[in-house]
Amino acid sequence: MKHPFKRTLSLAIIAFGTLLPSVSSHAQMLSDSLAQLVAYWEVGDKYSYNSTITKYKIADNDTTVVERETSISTYEVVAADDKMYRLRYTYSTESYNNPVYTLVNDAIKRLSDLSPIEFETDEYGSFQRMLPVEWDKLTDAVLEELINDAVEKNDTLKERKEMFSNMLRSIIQPSTLQMAYQSSIEETLKYHGSKYKIGEEYSYQYETHNFYVPEGNTITMNCVFWVDEDATNEDYLTIRSYQEADREDFMETVKTLSRNMISSTGADISEEEMETELKKAFDSMDASITIYGEAQFHLGSGWPVYYYQKKDVIILKDGVEEQHQLIESETEIILD
Repeated sequence: MKHPFKRTLSLAIIAFGTLLPSVSSHAQMLSDSLAQLVAYWEVGDKYSYNSTITKYKIADNDTTVVERETSISTYEVVAADDKMYRLRYTYSTESYNNPVYTLVNDAIKRLSDLSPIEFETDEYGSFQRMLPVEWDKLTDAVLEELINDAVEKNDTLKERKEMFSNMLRSIIQPSTLQMAYQSSIEETLKYHGSKYKIGEEYSYQYETHNFYVPEGNTITMNCVFWVDEDATNEDYLTIRSYQEADREDFMETVKTLSRNMISSTGADISEEEMETELKKAFDSMDASITIYGEAQFHLGSGWPVYYYQKKDVIILKDGVEEQHQLIESETEIILD
């Protein structure tokens, strides 16, 4: 029993870890040592961004690309007053080497066309809330059409249509998708609405949204960020950051995910046996998630210009690195 449980734990760690990841005026340099980041947007403003996410497997000093995604996202200001901005968010995957995710993206795009993804900020551009999407009544019809089209084009799927349909429907859950979009938007705008001393470190914690185990605990991230003095001037503000997942929170969620994965296989095992085997696996395994980030903003408007993030997910067995996955993401504004 020992090996299957360790493998399940490894899969759970990698799966959860890679998904991981808050006065209206011109933003300005207030002095040589102080800057503030606020939004100065107008209805009709619309900016798009190119993004690339690349996943690597690192083993024995060799780095191999295992997955790459390119996409375009757009933010458009659709309403504003003295206290808030309302923005519409659209997202489309341009290239993905995983056909299932391509189909998921097609479904999300069709649903978004029918009920747009919108959110509101305060007058400074700091995220406040997502507006509810009206996807619940639309999802079944859209998915049925897409699934039938996919099955017609792929003979292999015809024999597995029910399994394929159940898998896709489990992914396309309106509440889960809205939570995922909210997490992404919160991350993009989390520095708005504050003043910063250049070069000073700021520490904080936040709770990540838990997509794999919605009923489980959240994951505490311990974070520090600072304004880069060498890359900040009267035109641009550059913030660098470092995050590390709380080990106890992270491993508890991985344990819950492992239980769910094992149970879903229909294995004939009692709860007591499962807990015993999981404890054995945890005794010899450890894991970590660390994230380095860079964000640049145009001070004259508050619009993001550039993002870079590097996430390392490492699994240790008896103190020795067993698996290492690196995820790099880069987002850059598109200027005509």
